[in-house]
Amino acid sequence: MQIAKLVQGGTGVWIPRAAMIFAVFAGGCRAASSSRPPDSAHAALLRQYLRDSSVLDSLSRLVKTDSLRTLYRLALEPSADGGAKLVQEVWCEEVRLAVMHGEVPARKAIDRMLDTVYQDGGIRGHSHALAYLLSRAPGSSGVDGRACGRLPPRTPAIVAGTRVNDNPPRPLMP
Repeated sequence: MQIAKLVQGGTGVWIPRAAMIFAVFAGGCRAASSSRPPDSAHAALLRQYLRDSSVLDSLSRLVKTDSLRTLYRLALEPSADGGAKLVQEVWCEEVRLAVMHGEVPARKAIDRMLDTVYQDGGIRGHSHALAYLLSRAPGSSGVDGRACGRLPPRTPAIVAGTRVNDNPPRPLMP
């Protein structure tokens, strides 16, 4: 037994305790009377969900929303004439971020940014922020996808084994 060898080696009592704690967290310690299989399908799905969520959250921290923040703040200024041009610029910038980083990481970053930009006005969430922006632009009849110009290279659909354009489904308990 590896733990017994560590104790005989005279390295101290704390190593077996640390090894046992690691074994518990790593899933290596199981009661003998446990009727569950070593790795249930639900546990595997849950691990994958947590991993994918962590990857997407990490990727969202890399999204630079400075330009978009400036555009949304323009709509907050009392003298700002939002208009169709501002709505078009906001839409194009959001499309650029989604193309460069993936839809889910971009959406997470944009939502975080909007919560800080509009929190003083009590506006929470992307749909409410967009509604506020559109209310400042009464002449806006929509956006033109061709007005965005050339888009940056598209991010790969899968990064580190995680799809960046879909939220991972949360596994349900069996």
